[in-house]
Order: sequence, then C-alpha cells, then structure tokens
Amino acid sequence: MKKKSITVDETTRRGQALASDPDTTVWVSANAGSGKTHVLSQRVIRLLLKGVEPSRILCLTYTKTAAAQMVNRVFERLSAWTVLDDAELEASILEIDGKTPDAAYLRKARSLFAQALETPGGLQIQTIHAFCTTVLKRFPLEANIAGHFELLDDDTDALYRREAKRRLVIEAQRGGDETLTSAFEAALDAAGDDGLDRLYDTALSGPQRGALQVFLDAFQKGTFNAGMLEAMARLSPGQTRPGILSGVWPLKALPEDLLRNLCQAAPGAKLKTIRAFGDQLASALLTTDPEERLLILKEIFLKADGDPRKASSFAKDPFTSIAPDFEMRFELAVAQIVEARDALARRAMLDVSRSAYVLLARLIEIHRNMKRAGGFLDYDDLIEATQRLLNRDLAASWVQFKLDQGIDHVLVDEAQDTSQRQWDIVNTLTSDFFAGETAARQRRTLFVVGDEKQSIYSFQGARPEVFAATGRERGKTVINADLPFASVKFPMSFRSTQEVLSAVDLVFDTGPEQPGLVGGSSYIPHTTTRQNQHGRVEVWNSIRAAPNETEEDWIKPVDHATAPAVQLAADVAKTIDAMIGKERNPATGKIVRAGDILVLVRKRDLFIHALSKELKDRKVPVAGADRLVLTSHIATLDLMAIARVTLQPDDDLSLAALLRSPVFGLSDDELTMLSARRNGRISLLDRLRQRAKSDDRLAAIVVDLDRWRSEADFVPVYEFFARVLGRDGVRAKLIGRLGEEASDIIDEFLSFALASEKAGLHGLQTFVETLADAAPEIKREASAGRDEVRIMTVHGAKGLESPYVFLVDPGSRPAGGHLEAPLLALPVTIGNQSVDGFVWVPNKEYRNSAIEGVRASLTEAQLAEYTRLLYVGMTRSEDVLIVCGYGGLKTSSVPTWIDMVKAALSGMDGASEFPHP
Repeated sequence: MKKKSITVDETTRRGQALASDPDTTVWVSANAGSGKTHVLSQRVIRLLLKGVEPSRILCLTYTKTAAAQMVNRVFERLSAWTVLDDAELEASILEIDGKTPDAAYLRKARSLFAQALETPGGLQIQTIHAFCTTVLKRFPLEANIAGHFELLDDDTDALYRREAKRRLVIEAQRGGDETLTSAFEAALDAAGDDGLDRLYDTALSGPQRGALQVFLDAFQKGTFNAGMLEAMARLSPGQTRPGILSGVWPLKALPEDLLRNLCQAAPGAKLKTIRAFGDQLASALLTTDPEERLLILKEIFLKADGDPRKASSFAKDPFTSIAPDFEMRFELAVAQIVEARDALARRAMLDVSRSAYVLLARLIEIHRNMKRAGGFLDYDDLIEATQRLLNRDLAASWVQFKLDQGIDHVLVDEAQDTSQRQWDIVNTLTSDFFAGETAARQRRTLFVVGDEKQSIYSFQGARPEVFAATGRERGKTVINADLPFASVKFPMSFRSTQEVLSAVDLVFDTGPEQPGLVGGSSYIPHTTTRQNQHGRVEVWNSIRAAPNETEEDWIKPVDHATAPAVQLAADVAKTIDAMIGKERNPATGKIVRAGDILVLVRKRDLFIHALSKELKDRKVPVAGADRLVLTSHIATLDLMAIARVTLQPDDDLSLAALLRSPVFGLSDDELTMLSARRNGRISLLDRLRQRAKSDDRLAAIVVDLDRWRSEADFVPVYEFFARVLGRDGVRAKLIGRLGEEASDIIDEFLSFALASEKAGLHGLQTFVETLADAAPEIKREASAGRDEVRIMTVHGAKGLESPYVFLVDPGSRPAGGHLEAPLLALPVTIGNQSVDGFVWVPNKEYRNSAIEGVRASLTEAQLAEYTRLLYVGMTRSEDVLIVCGYGGLKTSSVPTWIDMVKAALSGMDGASEFPHP
C-alpha cells in the first residue's frame, strides 16, 4: 500500500490509548477509515504485555479476511520486536503502551512472539461462525449434534435445498398425509409453482429462518392457537369469510328503504353517472348472493385500483333532495365496504398462511434430517446450536462455566453487523465479567467497535439500532459493578482526503431527518490525518434512456439504440483507459495504475458485464466479477455442452456450440460449411464423421467425442470432467481463450460435481439437470495486491479501500429482495413476551391495509439501508471519488444516489459536475 502523509493529533492519540486500555471495557463508535483494525490489534498487544495468556483473549470479527488481517498486524508487530535494539523497542512500547519499559519489560516484549506462536490453538482471532464451530466441536454431546460434523458448503447446500423441495412435493402428491396434501394443493392454487419456490427458498435460506423455525415449532405444538393467529392478522375471534360477508349488508349508512328511494329517483337524473349508480344499486338490492353483492358494491363505491370513489361526484340531485347528508352517508358506506374487503383479504391470507405453515414445517424437517444424515451444519445452524447450547439446553450452565474458565477478554469487531442472535452469544459469554465474585477477583473486559452508518447486512439479520442499545445497556452494567467503562468516538480518518470526507459530511450530516445513519447516536463529522494532500470529487450526469423512435430503420442493427448501462460502461472504460499510466494522483502525485481503481455498483446487472468487456477491449487489466452465477459463465456453458453432446449425440445445437467453442475452435465459416445442406435427415455428428475421413483435424474431434461417450457410462461425473479438463487439454484451451478468471470457474464447476456425488446424485444426466436448476452463485475474493481494475458491489467492498473509486448508481428503487420476501413478520404477544409471527403474502391479491402497513415499515428500512450503502460506497475512496449512474425513476419520492450527492455538493470546493467524457 502506498504511504500517506498523515498527522495524528493528540486527541486521536488519547482516544486510541483509551480504547486500547486493557483494564477498561470500551464501546467504540468509529467513522469509516478511522483505524479500527489498528486499535483492535493494539489492544490485543497491550493485553499480552499485561501478562494475559493468548488463549484467554477472544477476538470476534465479521469476515475471515478481517481476522487474517488482524492476526497479521499483531504478529508483524511482535515479530519486529524480537530484532529491535533496546532503544528502538523502548520507543515502540512507549508509543503503544504509554509508559517507559524497564529491562524486564523489554525481555517480556521480545518473548511475546514465541509465546503467541507456541500457545495451543494460537491467538483466538476468528469469525463468530468459526468460534461457534470450536464450541460445538468441544461440546457435541451437550449440543446434541454429531461430533464429526462438517460445515455445509454452498454447493452442497444448494443441492440439499433442491432435494428437500423435491421430496416435499413427492410426499405431498403421494397422498399419504391428507393434511400435507390439502395444504400443498391450497398453496399451489394461491401462488403457483414460482410462488411456492420463492416461499421454500425464503424458509430455507432467508434471514428470518431462525425466527420462522421458532414460530413453526410453536404452531405445531399449539402455542400459537387460532385466536392468536387471528389477532396477528387483525381478525376478531372466529371471524370467518361468511361472517365477514354477512356484515357487509345492509349498509348501515344507506338502509334498504333509502336505497330503494334512490333507485326510483335515479332514472330521472340529468347526469349519466347518477343513472348508472341507480342501476347498480338496484342490482345490489335484487341479488341474494353475498359474494356477488360485494362485487357489485365494490364496483359502485370503489375505483378499479381499490381507492374510494369521491362522494362529491354522486352528491347531486335527485339524491341530495332525498338525503341531504348523502355525501356523509356515501363515505360511511365506503368505509364499511373497505373494512369488509380488507378483513376478507386478511382472512384469505391467514387461511393460505396456515397451509404454508404445514408445508414449511415439513420442508424444514426434511432439510434438517438430510443435513443430520450427512453430518452437516450450515452457518445459521452454527449460530442456532451455539445459542441453544449456551442459553436453553439443560447443560447450558456447565458449558458456560467451562467457557468462562478460559476467556477473560472479548473483542468484537464490526459490531454493527452483528445480528440479535449473535449478540445473545456474546452477551452470554461475558455475562459473568461484571457480576459476582469473578468481577471483584479479576479484571475482565469487553471491547466492542462498530459504526451504525456502515450497517448494510440487514439480509443477515443485522440491525444498526441494536449496536447503540446494547452499548447503553452494557455501559450501565459495567458502571453499576463499579468497573471502568468508556464510550469512545473516532472521527479521524486515516484513509481519505478532506475533499472526499467533506462530500460525505455534506451528504449525510443533515440532522435527524437523514434516514438510516444515526442508530441512536448523533452523527460524527469526519476529519482527516491527511491535511496536506488534496483529492477530488466528481459527479457525472446520469445517462437516461433515449426516447423511443417513431420510425424504425430496419437497415440498422437491432442494438443501435444502446442501453444506458452500456453507454455508461463505455464512458467509464474510456476514462479509466485515459488515466492508467498517464494521469497523476492529485493527492500523492503517483502515476495511476489499474490496481488503484475500484468500480462499485449497487447491484449486479448489465453494467458489470458491459464494463468488463469494454475494459478488455481496451487491453485494460480487469479482475473477474466478485460474484457470478456459475451457469452464466461461458466456460461452464462449454462444459455443459460437452455433457449434453455426450448424453445425446443428435443434439445438433449443443454440438455446434461445442465445435465453435475454445474446446475445438472451429471458425464460423468452418461450422457453416459443416452444417449446410444436410437435408434434415443427417445429424451434425454424422456429417462430422463423414468429413473426418478426409480431414485429420475433424478426425481428432471425433476421437474425443467417442472417448467421452464411452467413458460417461461408467466413470463418476467428477472423474469424467477431471479427465476431460486435464488429460484432453480442455482446461488449457478454455483458459487460453477466456483468461485466468476461467480457472476459478472451472474449479467451482468441479467442486459442484464433487458435491453432487457426496449428496448421492450420481450420473451425468442428473448432474446436468441439477446444475441447471440450482444455478449456484460463486463468490471470489478480489485481491487488492494485483494490478487490475476491480469491479464489485458495495456489499462486497466492505472493509476495502482504493485511491480511485467509481460509484455507479443504477437509478432504481432501493428495494432489496429480502425485504420483498413473501413471508412477513408480525408481532405476536405470548404472555409478556413479544415474538415474531409470520404471514404468507403469495401475491398482490392478498395485500390489504394491515399488511401494507408492515410493508411501509419495510420501505423505511429499505430507504435507511439504501442511504447507508451510499455512505459505505463513498468512504471506500482514498483520493478521488467519481459518482456516476444511469437510468432513474421518473416518479419516485426516493432520490437517487446522484441526486443526493448533487444536492449536497452544489458549490463545494473540489467537487465538480461533469458531462460524460
């Protein structure tokens, strides 16, 4: 990493010293780039200097990368101390510990490196999931899990979920369980195959899986009785559909005698709308079917979109002559109909939800049994099992006692991303730190650092307000125990220039009305240590879609009207190409390299692929996407073409794709000559065999195809593709054409093949179908050490930084898929405890005022996280920030990122608005 010219003021030094004090419990709220990792590693070193055994320090981080980074920092400092002379070591210790060491202290410092290395298990700096794995491996009997359990990888998990859904459908259709079968039929009628699939995925892998399981267990045990479920859906006890319909008629404000008088007067009205109104009222009076009557009344009093009609449109003669208060009566009738309509929707929603409960309870049971049989736990299982082990199981006290004997100091990093269940584990681990004899006998501490403004993982259960609330509660506990506690704020950034930070403050320091950034505490303005270096902020105009042309020129290619995302990708690629090797960084003066540039997007869409293509066309080195669907990569498509041709030799389309691919490398002209004039009866493979008799190149292709065909019948899938890729040179051919990124794809493809075999899915045909259906997503670490332009989402860039950042705004609504999930949580009270109950909203027909109220709160949560995501994206920049985008909503109360930044930065020094280059 390049050196930065920094000046650390005394206030920052004092804050860091207090935060790293090994005798004080500390709660740190830190801005982005303010040295959280430095303070964490410094606190660990001071604990070691104090004489704390390495094994008694537990540091919980959010990611493996953060854990590795912290371990490296600690060992770099300790290893350096082993070779420093006395004067240098004394100065280093004085800087970190604040006191001059004596000779004995120096000897101790030099021995810490060896002590940390030799400690069994080493320093406990790990993710919360790794810690849970350690605890469960230590206490498998108490946790009631297999002692040899393995962590369920993503590929196997995708296979297990698919198989669990398949088994559920088979069981439901077999008809052995009448309750399950009827629930399946009702749910299928309500949502169709796609809606059911979304429901299943939400239940098995959604952020609310743990709470949903608790609810379903209580439902099956009868804890959630019919009355509680009806109260959850705002229904009266025993309120059935016939009962609701019977309450629609007669209309209280418009009794039948009055309606008959209105009907008799309507034909003589001048206005056509009044006469039509009278005809519809007559139909409502004549019908005896409650369902039909409600449809008529909705047509009379409500618009097609469900909104009430205006009473003033009908408060005319002769109606007002008969009923002077007609307008008020009309509005009361509308309210009665809307209330009945919404109650019917809630009743239908609750009825279909009860079917969903039956299905999901069985689905989760099948999935759980499959994991147990395979000896697997997934990430959520690790948290759930550990939480249960520490809090609810009979052995909890014994386990807590054993853990308590081995942990004296707990450090929690990125605490704003910690979910409530993870907080429960941390709180249980530290519950005895500040109570009873242990608190009086020895000093034990908790260190927590986080930033509510960077909480962007709500889909994993994180809530920024929990960080602040937990800090206040823990502070009271520590102070009541007469122990030292400090709440520290870090406003000083070691990362970004003042121009970048000023832009951030102008956007976000707007008071309490700014959503999503506070989380219970006040906004902390940013300052920087880089006072003598100046950066730059640019805001480009958003590219909008061109208006539709009235006359289409059929001679032009179909893509002549380039999509806005593709246009922006071309502009960004052109700008990056002009920077690399030519432009100097305004802050450091260094020539810009490809590795200095980070492109951040809010979602993976057309822009990422377009930008990657544009950069490659310009010979700019670019890293592959940080995440992609395995089946969407062309290397995977080529390998699947091999499988399809092997299974079905007469699949001409797959064979043509394979012949044109890097595997065999025929040109378009060669493929055309091979395919033409086959009169429909000769397959492409037969033509290939004919031509191979006189063409050695084609003969070699036929040899490969025949070999694969013969091996596929008796060779396992993983071994089959390993032979194809290695022995037959296909890996080298794919990498040679597609670049090094294809190597990662091929490895993931082989991993999925191996996972399929472990899951008991054998055979090439089964593998192809499973892979196509599962479409697994692969995640790749984008290394900052390689000299390549990196393209990733803001979520994926958490914790990273770069001299140049392009922040790309897609201009779409800030709705996250997890907040649009079909299962909505509603509060339910059992005794004095409030828990989450769930209702299923399979489609818009089941929406109603009560559920829309829940969705309104979700919309607020979406907007809050949308805003925090912008904060994280802007603060990844060290020197130059360029905000650009495409698209945009024509009618929306939610401003786009570009709109937010433009509005805040107008008139700011160092910030400019540019047209596209």
